[in-house]
Amino acid sequence: AFAGIANLFHLQARRIYVPRGYCYTAGDEGACMWMLPGGDAGFSLPDYAAFVFPTLWHCGPRAVRRGIRTGAAMDSRHPNFPHAYLFSIGVRETARGKGLGRTLIQPVLDACDRQGLPAYLENSNPANTGFYSACGFAPLGDPIHPEPGSPPLVPMVRQPRRS
Repeated sequence: AFAGIANLFHLQARRIYVPRGYCYTAGDEGACMWMLPGGDAGFSLPDYAAFVFPTLWHCGPRAVRRGIRTGAAMDSRHPNFPHAYLFSIGVRETARGKGLGRTLIQPVLDACDRQGLPAYLENSNPANTGFYSACGFAPLGDPIHPEPGSPPLVPMVRQPRRS
């Protein structure tokens, strides 16, 4: 399963978030990927092929089906209002607990505040709820359950802060 997830994240970084979104790193210790309002995070037919064939080979047809269903479930709940979308943020285990996550996320949140724009994400890890809450995010509706037994994705939104 890890090979399929790794392939999907690399694919989305290379084909969607780097060329069409807003991505940045903190050396090799952390990174985040955003899609700004008006951006296109959609998959093209070649993107689907680049996902399906390696995932099928390494993980089997159930992983492909799970990936497609998860994407569809996320799309169906994605808000229609203009917002900055935090697709992913990650910090190497050795760099955690030092404020790097906040350093990574804060520049776009500050820009959202200046523009009066909400930020949105789907929290896939309950351990991150406190971090996102401390950054001003709050749950938005019920969790997303792409398939029975799958971990829930919790939609969260952060309203812009007035200075």
